[in-house]
Amino acid sequence: MTLTVKDIQDAATRIAQAIIDTRFEQPQTLSAMAGTDLYLKFENFQLNASFKARGALNKLLLLKKQG
Repeated sequence: MTLTVKDIQDAATRIAQAIIDTRFEQPQTLSAMAGTDLYLKFENFQLNASFKARGALNKLLLLKKQG
């Protein structure tokens, strides 16, 4: 199965009500070390302190629709 932009947009719509919109920040030291502008997303602010909530919730919502 090939993942498409539409698949990602659909997943974002499905989980939007349950997921906290976390911020991005630019770590100056890490960006300088890498020689580019890096941005980190603070997924540790999710209720379970992990980005995994997004994928797991999306999968559960898809299973619920199938069953």
